[in-house]
Amino acid sequence: MKNICIALMLFPVLGVSGIVSALQEMTDVECGAEDNDVIPIVRGHPDYPKHARLLCIEGWIKAEFTIGKDGKVSDVSIVAGEPDGVFNSAVKVFDQWRFTPRCVAGEPVDRVAAQQFDFTLTDEAMSACPEVIDDKTMEVLISVAALFGDIAEQMLHREPRQLEVPEF
Repeated sequence: MKNICIALMLFPVLGVSGIVSALQEMTDVECGAEDNDVIPIVRGHPDYPKHARLLCIEGWIKAEFTIGKDGKVSDVSIVAGEPDGVFNSAVKVFDQWRFTPRCVAGEPVDRVAAQQFDFTLTDEAMSACPEVIDDKTMEVLISVAALFGDIAEQMLHREPRQLEVPEF
């Protein structure tokens, strides 16, 4: 908690990105509650996927993840969502999250947690959407959005390619 107070005092100097970086680098782990409370230190809402926003699609996802002994998030998976696959690319936000780890007998332990995110367009964004979209058109839009979401997710998790330079 002491580190959070120090980081917040430095906010005018570091700015938002500096504060997030500073909190992510802090290594001293303080135990959280021994019950089922999940106590966030650094957490934010994922960005609205561009493909869903452009296609005027609203929905939600539920993600499960592991909070490690160090408070970092790992093993993120989407366990539910509507429409299916459209908002899966939003999981990249978990790289920035930090929690106070759960403690058992005074020692930090891994734990599994879940979070639901709702994606709702603003009134301004909705005003740019067509007034009426028939069911068949909406099905096509959702399929296209899911395809873009899958492509974005694959790009996030793929290995960097090695460029092969031909010998002359």
